[in-house]
Amino acid sequence: MHLGVRRSRYLDIFVSGCPCHLMHIAASNGHDSFAKVIDANIEDLHIDLYYWFERSTKRKGVLLEYMELCGHEYAKILKHVSTRWLSLERCVQQTLEKYSGLKSYQRFSRLRDAFTNPPTEGALLFHHASIPLFNNFNKLLQSEEPIIHMLHDSTIQLARSLANRIIT
Repeated sequence: MHLGVRRSRYLDIFVSGCPCHLMHIAASNGHDSFAKVIDANIEDLHIDLYYWFERSTKRKGVLLEYMELCGHEYAKILKHVSTRWLSLERCVQQTLEKYSGLKSYQRFSRLRDAFTNPPTEGALLFHHASIPLFNNFNKLLQSEEPIIHMLHDSTIQLARSLANRIIT
């Protein structure tokens, strides 16, 4: 019995814990495995982006110049909260919108390495396409209405939608 699932004394009842938390764990584990395979960790990229620019007015000013040079409107870098994996959607969206400006910024070696690594942009695009599936499923799980009758079909649909993004 894994992922917090345990058998009750009644043979037909399983107690599985919080489904939102279990989904968060599954998404995080999937992300970590994907990051190892392609050597591009999108979570780490966003944490580095936030802390590199948040701590320095001078760096923010230089980033503003790069954004203007690339024709992007400057916006404060969003903070990704790693304990809430699904907060990554807004961060990924912003990074894709500002990608050329961020890529041209070569001051911090870890950011330079991430943006010169070819799989980074593909990983961002994959996350951009996949994270909304998790967010929508998470919203369903948080519904105030009873959804037990929809849970099995919705879980299967989430798995199929994710598989369609990675299996040709």
